[in-house]
Amino acid sequence: AEETERMLRALAGVDEWGWDVFALKEASGGRELQVLGWHVLRLWRLDAAFALPHSVMRAWLAFVAETYTDSDYHCQTHAADVLQTMHWVLRSAGAASFLSELEVFALLLGAMVHDAGHDGRTNGFHKELLSGRALAFNDQSIQENFHVWTVFRRMAGDAETNLLGSLSRAQFVELRRLLVVTILATDMTKHFGLTKDVRALVEARAAAGGPSGPAAAEGWHDATDQIMCYLLHACDISSQAKPHALALAWTDRCFAEFFRQGDREKELGLPVSAQCDRETTVISSTQVGFITFVVKPTYDLLGAILPRVAEVCVPEVNANLASVSLSLSLSLAYSWKIYKGAANSI
Repeated sequence: AEETERMLRALAGVDEWGWDVFALKEASGGRELQVLGWHVLRLWRLDAAFALPHSVMRAWLAFVAETYTDSDYHCQTHAADVLQTMHWVLRSAGAASFLSELEVFALLLGAMVHDAGHDGRTNGFHKELLSGRALAFNDQSIQENFHVWTVFRRMAGDAETNLLGSLSRAQFVELRRLLVVTILATDMTKHFGLTKDVRALVEARAAAGGPSGPAAAEGWHDATDQIMCYLLHACDISSQAKPHALALAWTDRCFAEFFRQGDREKELGLPVSAQCDRETTVISSTQVGFITFVVKPTYDLLGAILPRVAEVCVPEVNANLASVSLSLSLSLAYSWKIYKGAANSI
C-alpha cells in the first residue's frame, strides 16, 4: 500500500510538461515503464476501446520493459519519458484532435517500444562492426528496424504477450504499418528530410489561408503519417525542451552512453564516432549545436501546428540553449585565460 501511494504521488503530475520520470523510477522500484504504460493506456481507455485483456496488458508491458538494457540513455526510463511526453502532446497540446483512436493507440505504443532492445550503441557503430543487426537489416536504420522486429517477433509467437490479438485484421494491419513508419522515422539521419516535409505542409497551409493548430483538425487528415512521424520524433528528442534540471540529467546520461561507445570503439580498433571520444568532446559545444540546429527548429515548427507547444515547450528550449551557451562561453574564456598564462610564462 505504501508503494502504491508513492507511485500515485509520482504519477500525479503526468499531465504536466515538466513531469519527472525519475521520481516514478524511484517510487516504482525501477518499474517506471510498466507503471506508466498501464496508467496511460487506461487513462486513454484504450483497454476498453480495443478489448485489451488486462492480463495480456500486464504481460506485454513486462516484456517490453525487459527488452530495455541498463544503458545510460536508451533505457526504459527514456521510453517512459517519451511516453509521458507523447501523452502530453496528444492531450494537453491537443494533437489527438486530428488523429483517430487507432492512431493515438499507435503513437502511445510507439513511444513505449521505439527503442526496444537498444544496446546503447549507434547505427554507425553497428555498421562499422558489421554486427548481426547490421547484417540483418542491410545497414538501413539498423536499430530502428531492430526495435520493431523485437516487439512483433515476440507477439507473433506468444499469445500471452500479444497485445494486438484482440484487434480486427484491418486494425492490426494498420496499427503495424503505423508503428513501422513512425519508429523508422526516429532514425536521426531522417531528421532534416522529415522536418523539411512537415515545414512544407505547414507553409502550404499558411499560403492557402487555412487555420493552424488542433482546432482545424480536418486540415491535417491528408498528412497524418508525416505528422505522426514528426510527433514521435519530437518526443524522442524532447529532453532539451524540458525544464533545466531534467535537461541536464538527460545530457549527463546521453554523453555517458556516447563515451562508453567511444571507449569500446577504441578497444575494437574502430573509428571513434562523433561526440563519443571522452578526451576530445566538448559537451557544451555539442549541445549548443544540437539544440540550435535540431531541437529548436523542431519545436518551433511543432509550435506552428500545436500552439500549446509554442507557449510551453519553446521557452524551455530557449532557456536551455541560453544556459548551455553561457557554459560554453565560460569554458572558452577559461581556456583562453589558461592559454595566455602559459604563453606569458614562456
